[in-house]
Amino acid sequence: MQPFFVLSFSEAFGNFTFEMNMFKSENFNEYYTEYPVGPIDIGTDIFLQVSVTSRDAGLVVFVDECKATPTSEYHDQMQFIFLEDGLVTIM
Repeated sequence: MQPFFVLSFSEAFGNFTFEMNMFKSENFNEYYTEYPVGPIDIGTDIFLQVSVTSRDAGLVVFVDECKATPTSEYHDQMQFIFLEDGLVTIM
């Protein structure tokens, strides 16, 4: 059976808390509290978790893109892309 996704788009107002953590191991027990983290060698596994907290129990997070740059500039020419179009990229 092939997986499938149902997307719906709507607009509303409310209070949402978005959170992203980088964990120290695949056990997801302890996350970093000071940033930036690194340096991290290319090819090293990283462990990220994103979540949203809201009164709307049906709200979910979809991560479309995730990347790292050596600076705080989003459009830095040097980029390491982990997720693109919601799919893991292999480095």
